[in-house]
Amino acid sequence: MSGRNRESRIENRESRIENQGCLIPDSRFLIPFFCLGLLVASAHAGEMKDEVKVDATTPQALRKLFSTYGYQPPKSIFPEVGGFRFWLPANVSDVPQTGLYSYFKLAGDCEASFAYELLNLPAPQKGYGAGVALAFDAGDHVGRAALERIIKPGDGSGYVLQTGMAVHGGKGKEEYVFVKGTSKRGRIGLRRVKKELIFLAAESPSGPLEEIGRLAFTDHTIQTVRIYADPGGSPTAVDVRVRDVRVKADEITGGMPEIAPGTATRWWLWGGLGAIGAAFLFCLWWLRWRNTDDEDDAKPAKPTAKPAVKPAKAGG
Repeated sequence: MSGRNRESRIENRESRIENQGCLIPDSRFLIPFFCLGLLVASAHAGEMKDEVKVDATTPQALRKLFSTYGYQPPKSIFPEVGGFRFWLPANVSDVPQTGLYSYFKLAGDCEASFAYELLNLPAPQKGYGAGVALAFDAGDHVGRAALERIIKPGDGSGYVLQTGMAVHGGKGKEEYVFVKGTSKRGRIGLRRVKKELIFLAAESPSGPLEEIGRLAFTDHTIQTVRIYADPGGSPTAVDVRVRDVRVKADEITGGMPEIAPGTATRWWLWGGLGAIGAAFLFCLWWLRWRNTDDEDDAKPAKPTAKPAVKPAKAGG
């Protein structure tokens, strides 16, 4: 082997040992990994950093953030400056809950509230009570909760605090609490902290919200926020004004939130880790293939055998 070929093989071997021993790909391949790591690290949101408002300063928010349901919504729900108005007719049987439900979802700790005014709400003759309400729905297989400002048959003006939790393989667990109240203009709210729901009320639209009770609840994503009027199973007229809707949460999103209960599996995190592993293995394979190819190029070519010279025929 010539000295030149020997030096070339030694240089190739040192280059291969340097690349394979350190197992460090080119820095260009590390940039996507670094960016993905920042994305995962930033997934933990602060305390109720997202907020939604429906008031006189956001007249288009109602149409963009909510949809309607219930009894003839175009004739029962009327947008107003800073909010909307519910109007359900009297002497009509089987009128269901009628209101708005959100397009957005709430994850982590969250709170929603609104100001109300009972314009015309006579005491119902039957049923469970008529009024206006705020609800958190976490899904049929998880649970829901509501705070209602109602008037019950007889002398029953006040607030209804209730939760309903789904139980696997059995009947759901429901809790119901009634708190007396007489205000016709005020504010109601729900605040979820971890696995506890705090019920809030104020005796005036601009007054501070105060706790009127709390019940156990779920920490799963709130799929829907609902604001509705309810005749309560009675053919009673309901005329209520709602204004200054406020919603805040650790995360407000129209799709799958980044924040979820600690026991839930984050599919996007496992998918990202899988993508990192696949990219890293590809880099290793590419480095090995490149070094092998360089080593093959450095090998001296085999000498080509010269054709045998035929002996000349002897002269006859």
